[in-house]
Amino acid sequence: MQEKSIVFPGMGSDEQLVLDTLLGDDKEEIDIVIKDDIESDAFVRSFNAIAKAYNRVENVGLRLRPIIGRMIGLIQKRPDLVKAFGCKDYNDFMTNKVRPVFNLNRSEAYKVKGIVDAMPWLTGEDYAEVGTGKLSLITKSTKDKTETESLRRERVELVDAAKKLSYDELAQHIHNRGLADREVLLAAEITLKTSQEGR
Repeated sequence: MQEKSIVFPGMGSDEQLVLDTLLGDDKEEIDIVIKDDIESDAFVRSFNAIAKAYNRVENVGLRLRPIIGRMIGLIQKRPDLVKAFGCKDYNDFMTNKVRPVFNLNRSEAYKVKGIVDAMPWLTGEDYAEVGTGKLSLITKSTKDKTETESLRRERVELVDAAKKLSYDELAQHIHNRGLADREVLLAAEITLKTSQEGR
C-alpha cells in the first residue's frame, strides 16, 4: 500500500516529488534514503527540498505559538476546560498535556502565555517574524504599566521596530525610550540565553 504524501504548501512539484521519495517510508533507514553514492545534483535537490520543508514547518510552529498561548490562558481561567482533558488541575494539564503535546517546557509555555496576555492583538505572522525572545523583551519592558490605548500603541510600535532590529538593538531602543532600565533588559537577556541553551 502506497504511503500518503505529506503536502507542503508552496513546494514545486519536483520538490514535492523529492520529499515524497525521502519521506515516503519513514521506517526506511536513513543511510538507505540518502546513500553514500548519491549523485551531486540529486543531493542538491534533496537538500534544498528538505531545507524548504523544514523552514515551512518551523514557521508554522511559530505562527501557532500565540494560539497555544491563548489556549493556555483560557485553560487557566476555566476549570471546565481542564476537566475536559481529564486533568485534575491546571498544573496537571501543563505537565501532562502542554509539555508532551507541544514540546514546550513550562517556562517557555508561560512566556508564550505572558506575551499573548500582554498583546492579544498579535498575529501568527507577527509572532513568527519577531520571535519569542524579542516579544518577551517587549512584554517585560512594558508589563507594569496600566493597560491603555497609548500602551497598546507603544507595544505595536515596538513590535514593528522588532521586525527590523536585532535583539540587542531592540533592547537598546527600549532603553533609549525610557521603558526599562538596563538591569531589566540584562535579566531578560540572561533568561533568553538560558532557555536557548536548555533546548
